[in-house]
Amino acid sequence: MNEVTLVILGIIGLFILFLIFKNVFPEKIKKKFCALCFAASLTWIILIVLKFENLFQDKIILALLLGSSAHGILYVAEKHLEEKWLLFRLPFYLTIIIIAYSILEGLSRLNEAILIIGILWISFGCMFFYRNNSRTKSVVKKIIECCKDW
Repeated sequence: MNEVTLVILGIIGLFILFLIFKNVFPEKIKKKFCALCFAASLTWIILIVLKFENLFQDKIILALLLGSSAHGILYVAEKHLEEKWLLFRLPFYLTIIIIAYSILEGLSRLNEAILIIGILWISFGCMFFYRNNSRTKSVVKKIIECCKDW
């Protein structure tokens, strides 16, 4: 069996296991517990450990799992934030992507990307600070509403 098939079987097994154990938790925790998210996350965590032990080599499936978790983190954050904070959606998402990349490849090749993301955070911070200014208000509104009714 190839690595991708094993990963898929592993996610299926963890998903079923987490679904079974989900019933043990109190109702409050059950509502916030996603078996699929935990199965995918635990899978890439295990794969990273195996990668560092030279027991797993497929960076593509690992990158796909990390990317899907990055997107999931963005969605969870969006659910819990006030609308005004959604202005930071792009820098937050790109920061998560850089973190995921650094897990796979380290920080050595990321100097320029980190600098760009730092400038992006500062730029969006300035827009946030001046979000009610007549010149920036429409831009801020467009950025916040970008993915709102997608």
